[in-house]
Amino acid sequence: MAEKDNDGKKQRGSTNPTPPSFGRREMLKRSAGGLLLATLPRCGSNLSNSPDATGGDFGNTTAPDAGADTVHVGSDSAPSTTPPPSCMKAGLETGIRGNTNASIEVAHKFRSGAFNTPPIPTPGAEESIYDLVVVGAGVAGIASAIYFLDAQPNARVLLLDNHDEFGGHARRNTFEVDGNTLIACGGTLEVESYSYSSTESRALFDRLGLNINTLQSYFDSSRYAQYDLTAGFLADQQSHQVDHAWAKRMWATEWPAFFSQLNLPPAVASDLAALCSVNTEPAGMNDVALASISMREYIEGRLGLSAEATRFADIFALDYFGVGCDTLTANAAMQYGPGFDWAGASWSPSADQAYDVMHTNRYPDGFHTIVRKMLALIKPEAFSRQGTLEDLFLADICPHKYDRPNDQVKLRLNSTAVHIAHNGAPATASDVDVYYLHNGQNRRAKARQVIMAGGSFMAKHILRDIPNETKAAANSMRYCPLVYTNVALHRWEAIAKSGIYWGCFLDSPYKIFKLQEPLSLPGYSPAWDPSQPITALMVWPAIDLNAKEDAQLSMGRMSMGMMDLAAHRKLVEETLTRLFGPYGFSPNDVAAITVNRWGHGYPLFDSVGSQSDPQQAAKGYGRISIAHVDNAGDVWAQGSIDAAYRAAQERLQAS
Repeated sequence: MAEKDNDGKKQRGSTNPTPPSFGRREMLKRSAGGLLLATLPRCGSNLSNSPDATGGDFGNTTAPDAGADTVHVGSDSAPSTTPPPSCMKAGLETGIRGNTNASIEVAHKFRSGAFNTPPIPTPGAEESIYDLVVVGAGVAGIASAIYFLDAQPNARVLLLDNHDEFGGHARRNTFEVDGNTLIACGGTLEVESYSYSSTESRALFDRLGLNINTLQSYFDSSRYAQYDLTAGFLADQQSHQVDHAWAKRMWATEWPAFFSQLNLPPAVASDLAALCSVNTEPAGMNDVALASISMREYIEGRLGLSAEATRFADIFALDYFGVGCDTLTANAAMQYGPGFDWAGASWSPSADQAYDVMHTNRYPDGFHTIVRKMLALIKPEAFSRQGTLEDLFLADICPHKYDRPNDQVKLRLNSTAVHIAHNGAPATASDVDVYYLHNGQNRRAKARQVIMAGGSFMAKHILRDIPNETKAAANSMRYCPLVYTNVALHRWEAIAKSGIYWGCFLDSPYKIFKLQEPLSLPGYSPAWDPSQPITALMVWPAIDLNAKEDAQLSMGRMSMGMMDLAAHRKLVEETLTRLFGPYGFSPNDVAAITVNRWGHGYPLFDSVGSQSDPQQAAKGYGRISIAHVDNAGDVWAQGSIDAAYRAAQERLQAS
């Protein structure tokens, strides 16, 4: 296998990289961007098992109602907007999270021109001037504030976010099941590659105390071997009209033998094996040629394989990029495969990949712990304890300290910016008016500088004096909707019996299943035993492959948004029964679900004929800069940090 970086990823230029793993692209992506901190419990809930201002280890606790959902599953109503008076565990709200209805309700009114003129501020809701207002409290927004405050440590800073929690796509989901606290990632998963991060990103990670070797030590790969759990692919009546069977030991078994475990027609099995074993460069397939054709054309037209091979490749195109083979360029896909062994995206099986091929080095909540530490640099009172990343992982959140009247740095959630414009011509204005809605009030803040860190899909609506060429570039951007659903299970004996810890499958909205990895760190060591509770992640790249290419994203986003929680739970239970029912799985094994909806997950740069121009979309003007992962031209979390550094430097130079 390839020589690995110290963070476990392939080195660039390697001719034999490690096999792919779920989530190597941010949400939301990552990521959402992709991608978490603290979800607030509903009004009246008291779910913290740690005393205020101390923070506690996550040992076994007594659930509010053992065997029931943590809070209440069956509603997508907004949590209380009144911060509780004490610190608490983060992410305990199950149900529909991420882009909740409440977080996007105001934004959807842009379509009707509701905020073409600024709303009249509610009496008493106008604020004195801030040195910096940041719109968006995700990775880019928080990093922007860090860099600005580094240079101006006495600056007054206001961070606004339309969600009821900070972190952007970097979300934490927490479950209390049968006396156990389980923590999962609901968006941005990991640091993609420390060594190939920019100088600025590496410097920030070093400042946070991030140590990839330490993260590696938290993962116990022996547990997969203990239960003989491997990666696999399912073929059954629903997908191929054949009897149910898992092909196991993916990337550890020669491909003909791997697909022979299934009940597929020989011609289909042969095509799938051939796709995963393309060792010779097809004639004329240079970078230019590959960039001009879709992955589907490459597979069916250039390799001469069947549509069944394209269907299989769709799983990985959707996982890595958020779109299918009919839209994705072959040039983009060749970094990941299948079908590109000859180009270095090795799918060559290796026996040593049987048990940990899908592992990523991360905290149990993904990138969320890193975002916590970032926020703690500028607002330490937001947490019940300080110290290392591990301390911040264990800390309770303190929402009552996010936004106090005399705070130098204020974090104001449930706040949707709707109209931002210079107070005069951008080239000569001395300040910017920031109109936003917060808890039913129309509010206005004045800012000497503004960083728009909420994505080009929002910037083009909110920035009212945005230059035409920048708005046009923002309009050219496309985003793939994603759903990351964490499922808390009372037990997982049926899954253990199946021998699958990571599985992919067809003909379902969900395409990927992954059992929570055996991760333990000081203060958090959940049982990894089939008779005990665990979480599993299910991934739905929410595009409509049956629609025309230009409508796939919007139709998928619409179908995702129309599903209520009951429909989501029904789909989860039916899918898990399909995957593991023959081994004894029952819907009663499901304790709770958290559905992380990301309407604008991966930015899409790699579609055939793409006209996206992220550099132009990132251009600041006057006293306003734009910072988001989509402006970095990639979907890595580090791209958010790089965009933040650039935007902060622009604002500091203009100060």
